[in-house]
Amino acid sequence: MSHDKLMKMVEGRISDRRMQKLIRMWLKAGVMKEGELLKTEIGSPQGGVISPLLSNVYLHYLDTIWTKQFAQVGTLVRFADDMVILCRHKEQALEAIRVLKTVFQKLELTMNTSKSKLVNLWEGKEGFDFLGHTHRRMPYWGKNGSLIYYLRSIPPVKR
Repeated sequence: MSHDKLMKMVEGRISDRRMQKLIRMWLKAGVMKEGELLKTEIGSPQGGVISPLLSNVYLHYLDTIWTKQFAQVGTLVRFADDMVILCRHKEQALEAIRVLKTVFQKLELTMNTSKSKLVNLWEGKEGFDFLGHTHRRMPYWGKNGSLIYYLRSIPPVKR
């Protein structure tokens, strides 16, 4: 995440210059790697208590664009920099990926392709992990004897 873009977003919400300076200092603090301090020009401190908050500020733009222009494509569920988009059809899911790539490009972000995947929940054969749970469609026998599928959250499957 671009520090300059993030600070413009922060300044749009926080007018206290001391708080802005503190956030800038967090961003510029750097990281320790193999006992060596490395300066950072992009991103937020990994594992830092402020990282989820900064991610939320930065990705608020995505939330706004999605709500105003793309809500019909699917439901965006986001926590800090983790997200899931729930779509009814494969075409919508492909459109959601295209929109995300476009918005990410504008925000100077890249999608982590090793953690990103398109999952078909329809038959209940696949699921996805999100926020410490595995989510998958599971069958349930209704009172009238019909088979109904619900999206269930279960403890994660160890791999």
